[in-house]
Amino acid sequence: MTGRKRKVAVIGALNVDIGGRPLKRPVAKDSNPGKVSVRPGGVGRNIAHNLRLLGLDVKLLSAVGADEHGGLLLQSCAVHGIDTSLCLRAEDENSSTYLYITDEHGEMQLAVADMDVTARLTPAVMAERLADGVRKAERNGYLRLGEAEQLLKEIGA
Repeated sequence: MTGRKRKVAVIGALNVDIGGRPLKRPVAKDSNPGKVSVRPGGVGRNIAHNLRLLGLDVKLLSAVGADEHGGLLLQSCAVHGIDTSLCLRAEDENSSTYLYITDEHGEMQLAVADMDVTARLTPAVMAERLADGVRKAERNGYLRLGEAEQLLKEIGA
């Protein structure tokens, strides 16, 4: 594949990470002054981002809700050059959200993970979306004729 940019598909979570860190030792059952951060995350998204930084063309296969967070997550991926055309947008789900609280030193103390939308990535959905991508790759000359058929057999599509 000399002269061609390497391409990879990543399957995994795409979520919003919301973190809180108190400025001093937290007081239980009280409001604690501190800092809150909101940023894109999820293991799949983070791997896709790092592969993109290494110069690979990356497609991410994940699921997001039709909420505001879903739009922001997809937009964030686009800004970093991550192709989300394989992603599923679930109209009746919230996007995955990971909420964590640290102590004043930054050590996690508590987290809540709302990842229900990822259950939409069933083996059948993944095979269908990957099969579409493989067929497009063959049509666009990224795979030699016949390679797509072999790959589709391997992913069960």
